[in-house]
Amino acid sequence: MAGIGTEASSARQKAFEALVLTNDEHQRAFDGGRLRLPTIRIVKSGTFRDYRQHRGEQLKTPVGQTKVPVVVMDPDVLVWLEERVVKEL
Repeated sequence: MAGIGTEASSARQKAFEALVLTNDEHQRAFDGGRLRLPTIRIVKSGTFRDYRQHRGEQLKTPVGQTKVPVVVMDPDVLVWLEERVVKEL
């Protein structure tokens, strides 16, 4: 696995600042305790390739047509992804 860089420790704050730039409501939600800094998890190499392969087999669709979701709600997929976390920022 390649290094994640020297500024990785500030990634959560930088991601939050980017969210606030796109929508002031994020800052108000954070100030009101309804939002927290985002969690960033680094998964082992090949995780998304493996997800696409597995999901494609389940749906009987080509791997190239299988997208990795931005938001995951399926508890089984969440557990599967959490098993592959190598670092949390």
